[in-house]
Amino acid sequence: MPWRVLFDPKITQWQSSYDGRNKEPVYLPVKFPILLAQGVEGIAVGLSTKIFPHNFNELINATIAHLCEKKFELYPDFPTAGLIDISQYNDVQRGGRLKIRALAIRQKSLNQL
Repeated sequence: MPWRVLFDPKITQWQSSYDGRNKEPVYLPVKFPILLAQGVEGIAVGLSTKIFPHNFNELINATIAHLCEKKFELYPDFPTAGLIDISQYNDVQRGGRLKIRALAIRQKSLNQL
């Protein structure tokens, strides 16, 4: 199963799923924060979420800082040259705001009629 690649099932604490038919991990002690590296989005129970991709080197540095119990700051990366304004971020507390700007460039094709 692909989920066995991310964590060791022998050291993971398991609990019953919401309907009791399956088992699910209480925590996912992953070896690398793949969701932050790749980014993910989804909709469940009428709520949507989007986690933007993060810079690989910054993720490694943040992981090391976390393991050493040091403070760190980690913000999304934009491989397509976007900008992020975190002045009203509010440290992940409710009511925090992020402003994201992306630059789009339109090029005229030489083969137009």
